[in-house]
Amino acid sequence: MKKVLLIFGAAVGALGLAFYKLSRFDAEEAPYDLVRRDGRFELRRYPSIPVARTRIHGGRNQSFKRLFRFISGENERNEKIAMTTPVLFEISAPNRMSFFMPAATQARGVPEPASDDVELDQQRGDQIAVVRFGGPMREESERRAVEELRTWLQAEGLESHGEPLIAYYDSPMIPGPFRRNEAMIPIA
Repeated sequence: MKKVLLIFGAAVGALGLAFYKLSRFDAEEAPYDLVRRDGRFELRRYPSIPVARTRIHGGRNQSFKRLFRFISGENERNEKIAMTTPVLFEISAPNRMSFFMPAATQARGVPEPASDDVELDQQRGDQIAVVRFGGPMREESERRAVEELRTWLQAEGLESHGEPLIAYYDSPMIPGPFRRNEAMIPIA
């Protein structure tokens, strides 16, 4: 009986470690200051942060793979760069996906991408309105969250001054109900 409990405990521990490694808890999150919280809604102030970007063509998975190759060493220094959260999606033109660069990489200097499909840029610092939503990556869920956020902004008398972004924090391996996703809109 002790042996069965020991094996069960080891299995649960291994699953917990796998969940931890697959989740956002093992990744540096883009820094921000919380300005205000109202239930699921937040106002945040983000600094300007270096990002690696690619246009979304060939689908989101292909775009993710291009950025992942860049942080896996497909860059001028063949340097591995730590994964960060969130992964940002521009859902309006020009439809791009972005990875934030971790603080350690920023301190060393971000290496140039080896591929023309990836560019280095700055995510402009801004005050951002945010609403969290769960579930897998679906355009319908994204649209619903953006509309909720716009309704809240209007009720609060806040004016947007940019296109919405969608932020995904978790690996696709994390079950939908446990995922952290956010709709974001810059405000004036």
